[in-house]
Amino acid sequence: MQTLRARLFGTRAEAATREDLSIVDHAHRWLRATGMRCYQWVGAQSPWAQRLLDDIVAHLAELEHAGFLNHFHDFNSSLLSPLQSGMHELAASVEATARCVPGQNVMLAFSLWNVLCFWLSVVLLVISLLLPGGSAVADIISVFCAYVAAYSYAFVFVRAPRTQWMLGGCIIIGLWVTWQVLSGLGGLVFVVPAAMAFARAAAAAMLLVYAVQLYRASAQAAEDGARPEGWVSSRLFGGPARRVVVVEML
Repeated sequence: MQTLRARLFGTRAEAATREDLSIVDHAHRWLRATGMRCYQWVGAQSPWAQRLLDDIVAHLAELEHAGFLNHFHDFNSSLLSPLQSGMHELAASVEATARCVPGQNVMLAFSLWNVLCFWLSVVLLVISLLLPGGSAVADIISVFCAYVAAYSYAFVFVRAPRTQWMLGGCIIIGLWVTWQVLSGLGGLVFVVPAAMAFARAAAAAMLLVYAVQLYRASAQAAEDGARPEGWVSSRLFGGPARRVVVVEML
């Protein structure tokens, strides 16, 4: 039986082979081994859960293949573009898109409200910090989640549109709107938090309006046989390849 030292640190022969590995390499190896053990354990306990995990990891691999992690610089620049056009032009654009004026560019309207939703979360963060009893950590985490959500929506709906991803995005935005409305109704005793929840719901509702329009346009294009720019075929990781993708990522 191996000693505790050998189990924790390995034998001298194993240590000699790992001398050239950095801490990051060791951490990466440990994560891969732990992930594989967890994956095998899930498969032994529930084949259904393993298939669900296969699908999730396969979709994540598709996002990575489409360049999900390669566009933060462009997105950060887009966060400032509406503010650089001037307050008068920004107010006119917000009014036109809020009234859903016919003939406007749906993608630009979606991008505008996506950016506005993020900056609204930043403004509400400042207001919340000024209020007594506010939690700075929770508010900062909320803004970080808003940034991740805005980046994800910009990628899924604008940069690499795909009908299946867009449908999931519409569902998530719809659930967020519902949650904020219920939060506002449940907290009407506290006027400011309720007003903040309704403001989030209103902005997200406008985002949802244009997200649904983009989804319908993408679905129609898919039915007509024309794939939008940036389309990633679902057959790329279909069938047995899904399990290969999971194992390779682990």
